[in-house]
Amino acid sequence: MYNRLVSDKSARDALRADLGLCTLIGALFLKQFAEYRINILLIANMLHGEVIERRLQMFILAP
Repeated sequence: MYNRLVSDKSARDALRADLGLCTLIGALFLKQFAEYRINILLIANMLHGEVIERRLQMFILAP
């Protein structure tokens, strides 16, 4: 079916190259997105820990 849709060899090669490039860009985007997600989770955990620590300090140091 693929060969019927694109009968010219150069057009098929161009389409394959475009599909390969799109796949590569998609894979790089997903990898970068996963790294950003991990960084966001690490920062959120750190900030959450600081908030809990400050509340405990206020509770312990309160008169």
